[in-house]
Amino acid sequence: NLETQLDEALSQISELEKENTRLDTDLEKELKKEHKNEVIVQYIIFCKKCIQVLAKMKDDIMEEVRIEVEEKTRSQFFELIWKKSSYKDVKIDQDYNISVYNRDELSSLGTLSKGETQVLALSFMAALNKVSGFNSPIIIDTPLGRISKEPKEKIASKLSDYLKGKQVVLLVT
Repeated sequence: NLETQLDEALSQISELEKENTRLDTDLEKELKKEHKNEVIVQYIIFCKKCIQVLAKMKDDIMEEVRIEVEEKTRSQFFELIWKKSSYKDVKIDQDYNISVYNRDELSSLGTLSKGETQVLALSFMAALNKVSGFNSPIIIDTPLGRISKEPKEKIASKLSDYLKGKQVVLLVT
């Protein structure tokens, strides 16, 4: 099963990272034994610190992007959804899994209608597109197919605002 394989792979990665750390420590000790290698040791220490700082910066930037995508998805979802009083929040976790919470703060993703799910997907896609900065064409198959008559016009007008300046291909029946 894939989960078991994933757990085994993550365990092996963890063990290899520990072994790598141990070997790095051993290497530093050996290099310090020889005075002529002191400059190399200092470079290695400096490079390790740089890697740590860059990894922290990457994590911080990834979190900022996730928060921005979450905020844009939430605001666009609540602009488009027609049953605003039914839902309280939209959250996106570290792995970009989306959750929708009702007024009782219970997860409601599984109870969204097909139209509401489509609105959530459109909101998420538009947020990702805006935040990513990539200028690639967007193809949407049947963007309003599952949405009842009243909200269709509102969604159609807002969708053009969300995707302003982007090449959009709509496949409609």
